[in-house]
Amino acid sequence: MSDLFIPLSLLAFLAIGTGASVTLVLSGYAVYVTLWLVTLVIESSYRVIHHSVK
Repeated sequence: MSDLFIPLSLLAFLAIGTGASVTLVLSGYAVYVTLWLVTLVIESSYRVIHHSVK
């Protein structure tokens, strides 16, 4: 029983670790994309306002 338990817990630990790192990478990527989009929108709206003022 204990011989089987150790590899299983190790596999579970690896799976959890991999899942956590993948989630971290994906959430970081999502934050990066969101910031990029926000910057793009702010820049374009700023240009539109700037042009309409002129």
